[in-house]
Amino acid sequence: MQITVLGEQVDAAKFLVALYNNTQAYGMGKAQDRPEGIPLEEAQQIVEQRGHFNFEYVYGRPLKTQEVDGVLTADSEELYDRDAGYGRFAAALIEALAS
Repeated sequence: MQITVLGEQVDAAKFLVALYNNTQAYGMGKAQDRPEGIPLEEAQQIVEQRGHFNFEYVYGRPLKTQEVDGVLTADSEELYDRDAGYGRFAAALIEALAS
């Protein structure tokens, strides 16, 4: 599954892995956290099962993404960076595009 992020076409599973890698779990989310990350194969299963790219949390880490018709909404970057840190959304996109 491909999604459009900031005008770029990116593999949804690779982007999910990159978003997960570029943030951390908070509070009770630490109980579900996977410090070793998510394998690409598992990310593919998650995306396929959902059929969309709307995520609040994945294994305790806040992603806060919303997708409409294959395009991530403009507020996804702002909400992700609010929790992960300024520029982390763009870093995740670069990571996904490079992999």
